[in-house]
Amino acid sequence: MPLVQQIQAELPEAMRGGDTRRRDILRLLIAAFNNARIALGHELSDDEAIATLQREAKQRRESIEQFAAGHRQDLVDHEQEELNLILSYLPADLSDEELRTLIQQAIAEAGSNRS
Repeated sequence: MPLVQQIQAELPEAMRGGDTRRRDILRLLIAAFNNARIALGHELSDDEAIATLQREAKQRRESIEQFAAGHRQDLVDHEQEELNLILSYLPADLSDEELRTLIQQAIAEAGSNRS
């Protein structure tokens, strides 16, 4: 199921379950997807949806940093909860070792293609 549809399908579940915080965060994400869809002029691909989630995550990280500097732990906690849900939809980042392995494989393949 495409990412946008997955998140849209989870909204009624959160509403039925009475999870108002999750419901509100999902609504924010759906609004972000709609804004991106309008800006792009077409339905979002999964890559575009992931890019939208990455932008939303970046905004939350910046907000957390600012609120922490202002000693507003209540707002830090609020933003952190949103960030955690956003991150749950994003693919896991590669570890340094996994990245090194992929780079070494690509170099080896490029070297074998040069002959």
